[in-house]
Amino acid sequence: DNFLPNNEKPFIIVGDFNVRHRALGSASSSQTANIFLDWILTNNITILNTNTPTHFGGPHHQQSLLDLTLVSPELYQKSSYSVFPDPFDSDHFPIITKVKFSLNNPNIPRPYLHLQNAQNEITQALSNNNFNAKNIEDTCNSVVKDNTRFTKFSPHPTTPWWDKK
Repeated sequence: DNFLPNNEKPFIIVGDFNVRHRALGSASSSQTANIFLDWILTNNITILNTNTPTHFGGPHHQQSLLDLTLVSPELYQKSSYSVFPDPFDSDHFPIITKVKFSLNNPNIPRPYLHLQNAQNEITQALSNNNFNAKNIEDTCNSVVKDNTRFTKFSPHPTTPWWDKK
């Protein structure tokens, strides 16, 4: 239940969930799959998958639907889903998920990371020999936060620098 903190939306969750359930095309259902599907229903989550298998394997190379794409309801109409037919030497087929959304709303701030400053600060912090995994994570999070500013889209497109106007 804590997987979706504060029920933040919209969201996309994609993964190899390894749940086998009749509703997902498997011959049988596991207790874990029942719990997982109950969680999906309880949290009003939408499964984008079609009945196209995403995995093949086992002794008889049976196909199954193990890789799932889950979205919040408001993304369902804006999303498309397909399975690429070539597994590229894997036992899983690649999943292609597309979401249509607009970035031209001037009221939505977009993050901008000053990459050079962040890189310099992280390099300096890592040069210290007294660090561990937690320190690295905390340092990186702090540096990204300190070097990120939010800008708004302009409702009017800018003139390219090579344009004479």
